[in-house]
Amino acid sequence: MLRILGVIELNNMKENQTLTEQFGKILIEYTLDRGLEYMDHLPDSFLSKGEFSNLLLDLDEKQIVDLKKLIFLISKDIVFQFLVMFEENKELKLYYENDGHKIDIVEAAGMLLWKLHGSEGWIKKYSKYKDIVPEDE
Repeated sequence: MLRILGVIELNNMKENQTLTEQFGKILIEYTLDRGLEYMDHLPDSFLSKGEFSNLLLDLDEKQIVDLKKLIFLISKDIVFQFLVMFEENKELKLYYENDGHKIDIVEAAGMLLWKLHGSEGWIKKYSKYKDIVPEDE
């Protein structure tokens, strides 16, 4: 049994898992994937913007692939650090609210930030860019 915020008792671990998965799917779609969408158009997306045009014009296909990997890895780490912020600062809360009941997502999930990686992690399950970099890199 998990007591969350002294408001709701959850006997059903499946309910916690479902809530955590819903959060993970939304997090990946709204942060990682939306942030990476411009990569679909590299190098063309920046050629009309003077600040990167010289850099991108000189890149060959392999360098563009490597650049996409780098952007993905940095973006993935930003999402990870966002989750670390909630794990390490207990005064910060992520809530799911339904019918006036608040559920702390960090408490419901357990080790929230570790749900991001691995073959069963949110990135593998929900990101359309999951294959840019294998999990072991």
